Parts: sequence; structure tokens; C-alpha cells
Amino acid sequence: MTAQMFCDFMLLSKPLLQNAPSRLGAVAIYATNKTRGRARPWNSSLTKCTGGLREADLKPLANELFTLIRRLEQSQLKTLFIKYEQAQYLRVVGQGLARLPVPVL
Repeated sequence: MTAQMFCDFMLLSKPLLQNAPSRLGAVAIYATNKTRGRARPWNSSLTKCTGGLREADLKPLANELFTLIRRLEQSQLKTLFIKYEQAQYLRVVGQGLARLPVPVL
């Protein structure tokens, strides 16, 4: 559900949407693993499954996503935050967003 939330946030970013859907899906998985505190948010199996995408390919896009979410937290646009606070969406806002890494720019 967290990866789905990240995909929804990406729909609000024109620069992110200029990437291939497969790359955005990979970013959603990477961001989910990162916010879940996995020691290795991207591994060789994921690289193989995505046709060779490496963590270095995804980090800049994940940082862009995290920056977007941080900006939206400060804005009046709260629709997605409210959506993912709902029980039917497993309340993932409370689980993952508090642990968003500070983007490395």
C-alpha cells in the first residue's frame, strides 16, 4: 500500500512523470523499502527484475519524490494525506512518511 501511495504522489509531479512507468514503479518500491528502514532498500534481485536499474539510478528520483512530499506537507493540498490516513488504505501515512529520509541534493 505504501508503494501505491508513492505512485499517487508521483502523479502530482510533472518532472517525475517524464520518466518511464517502469522506472517510477521501481522508485516506489525503493522509496517504500527506504522508509521501512531496510538495510538494503535495493538489491541485486530487484536490479535483475527491473532490467538493470541500479540504486544509483533511483536515488535522485526518490529524493525528488521525498522533496515533493515534504513540500506538500507544508501546503494546503492534503487530499492524498487524508486518503492514506484511512483504515482502508492501512493508515500508511502514519507508518511511512514520518521516516522519510532527508533528501540528499
